[in-house]
Amino acid sequence: FSRSPRSWAFKHKIGEITRFRELKNREDINPVALHSAYLVNLASPDPSLRKKSINAVKEDLELAKSIGAEFVVVHPGSGVVSREEGRKNLLKSLEEIVKDLEGPWLLLENTAGQGMHLGSSIKELVDIVEELGLPQGIGICFDTCHAFASGLDIGDVRVLEEMVEDLSRIGIHRLKLIHLNDTKTPFSSRVDIHQHIGEGTIGLDRFRIFLSTKPFSSLPLILETPKRSDKDDLRNMKVVKALF
Repeated sequence: FSRSPRSWAFKHKIGEITRFRELKNREDINPVALHSAYLVNLASPDPSLRKKSINAVKEDLELAKSIGAEFVVVHPGSGVVSREEGRKNLLKSLEEIVKDLEGPWLLLENTAGQGMHLGSSIKELVDIVEELGLPQGIGICFDTCHAFASGLDIGDVRVLEEMVEDLSRIGIHRLKLIHLNDTKTPFSSRVDIHQHIGEGTIGLDRFRIFLSTKPFSSLPLILETPKRSDKDDLRNMKVVKALF
């Protein structure tokens, strides 16, 4: 996260930015992705909230450029009372951001689809990118927990083929990143609760199929699984590596 995920506050010291770049280069950490705050809602019907959200994403993109990060990930947002109105607002917000986009890519992340949240399928995200006119620097981040909760079975080869077909409309290269998470909630629950890999309702068999299917098999993976200590990350990484 570029800031506390539940705060608008944004302050970074030059020394911290320089130190991060040094560590990134020394340890060859690549790619680096920043995640925008949860407060960001580019589809909001409230003009003031939408403006704050646009500014926050622009700040994230500037920080990403400063630290040498490749991506900024953002949720498309919620229309609150109307999905149709929310989509219009989202497109206006993205148009405002895109005109200054340079360097790091902005990645739209699929959601679990709860309430009026937009972007619960690859098809919907592809449609949004198409409506924007396929600008350079706009791509997609795919979250497995959100997908399964929204009703996309990542263990179904036919579903994966349909997703690839949709992506081909805007270019497979726009799918840049995978958030690899199991989910605590049932299939198509529309509820976003992450779980350790193989310990949720997705299960290891589905992950094995997903991770053996191109282009998903060749993309960077980021774990957002529950974490009480570093041991949790190491355990999840071991489980994932055993699937390849």
